[in-house]
Amino acid sequence: MAAARPTISTHVLDLASGEPAPDVGVALFRLADDGSPELLSELRTDGDGRIRDLLDGGELSEGD
Repeated sequence: MAAARPTISTHVLDLASGEPAPDVGVALFRLADDGSPELLSELRTDGDGRIRDLLDGGELSEGD
């Protein structure tokens, strides 16, 4: 059996209610070699307040 592909995920909760926060925009950036930010993805949380793969199927690579 092949190992699961690693991902970056998030789970957002509403601080006032403690319930999942749906439809929250989340952006993932990586710093380029010159220090400038590069947008990797921009997604919205699902009904459970989650984004299961912030790279949206893209390859996870090592970074700082």
